[in-house]
Amino acid sequence: RLKIDRRFVQNINENGDNSKIVRAITELARGLGISIVAEGAETEAELDSLMAIGCDQVQGYSIAFPMPQDKARDWLLARSPKKAKLKVLQGSLA
Repeated sequence: RLKIDRRFVQNINENGDNSKIVRAITELARGLGISIVAEGAETEAELDSLMAIGCDQVQGYSIAFPMPQDKARDWLLARSPKKAKLKVLQGSLA
């Protein structure tokens, strides 16, 4: 796994050079089949920029603060995608 240092992540949404560096690292790692973790995503804007570049794994306080295992499990369960409840229509109503 390749970790992108927080110095490159900090203000990535405002710093074109950092954005280019992170994009190049991401493309290189993807081409080599290496997973990537961007470290230090502290704001929603940084998180949005990283997602737009293609970083699908991030660390940072914009996600969550460090927590014990039992609290982390509860935190993950509370944020897991909910299955949509669909109503099936029959006949000409469909």
